[in-house]
Amino acid sequence: GPGDETTFLIGIFSNILSTGEKRKRQRIRETYLGNGNDPRICSLQDHMAHVDQGEPCECKILYTFVVGGNILGSDEHFRSAEPLIMDTISEKEVKAVNKHGSVESDIVYLNVRENIDQGKGPTWFKYAATLTEKYQIDYIAKTEQHVMVSMPHLIDYIITDLPPYPYNARMFGGNFIFNQWWFAESSFYFLSSDMAKYISSDDLNRQDYRDQIKDKKANIPQDYEISKFVWSHPYPVKMIFMAHRNLWIQALHEDDDWMQVWKTYDGVPPPSRTIESAQPLDIAPHIWEQNYKPKLMGGTSTMGTFTDHAETTQP
Repeated sequence: GPGDETTFLIGIFSNILSTGEKRKRQRIRETYLGNGNDPRICSLQDHMAHVDQGEPCECKILYTFVVGGNILGSDEHFRSAEPLIMDTISEKEVKAVNKHGSVESDIVYLNVRENIDQGKGPTWFKYAATLTEKYQIDYIAKTEQHVMVSMPHLIDYIITDLPPYPYNARMFGGNFIFNQWWFAESSFYFLSSDMAKYISSDDLNRQDYRDQIKDKKANIPQDYEISKFVWSHPYPVKMIFMAHRNLWIQALHEDDDWMQVWKTYDGVPPPSRTIESAQPLDIAPHIWEQNYKPKLMGGTSTMGTFTDHAETTQP
């Protein structure tokens, strides 16, 4: 497929200081990130180590948890001589880490204070964009800890639909909602590497666009402003509308809900459709067992909604 050589990086937004966040990170590692110990899925940090040492790496999907690592820092890394990430975390955060357990190796500590809508998103894309050439990363995504991603379907989607650099110029994908302009709903969206560089560049005065939004909205969700930055690009943007095939299930905040979904779908959550709504349509477990699972296992299916290659992809 066009994406056989594509590498896709996912930033999973987390919070190092909040109680329970480490447990959520661990449940993600033990479920979809460890799906069948697939060698095509690895941490960003492991991938970088392999490349730095000149070793081959099979990874197609890289992941890292993303936190604000400087409690005294600014909201966003913008026109600053300070490093983008912190090699060490602050004393208060060290105490928090020690309280909740040992330091985790798959976390990026951005050199900004922890925040949701005040600049963490652009700073994540800015840092990730610095890695794209050396580590051959073609797309950069953002997701959250309450979102369960179906990795077999994402891998299939990448292979069949996402070409690598330089054939992926100005691409923007997600579940889009229209409110004055098209914006990608925050649970999961991605940018091509060149678009990530554009929206996070110090040459783009993002505050000007924020001021324009503030004239219309009291609060500015980060996904809303990221989309505004994307649409400021002077050349046409290639929008990948994923509402007919969401590869993730969102709003799984509680451990019980998370594990129930994981077990119900045997670790391969089925895609869902979003029609004129931000919320995906539910697929009842008996429908999954009756129609979807036989096709995944190589049999026949009567479900006509999902008709691409993902149902036969094994991790």
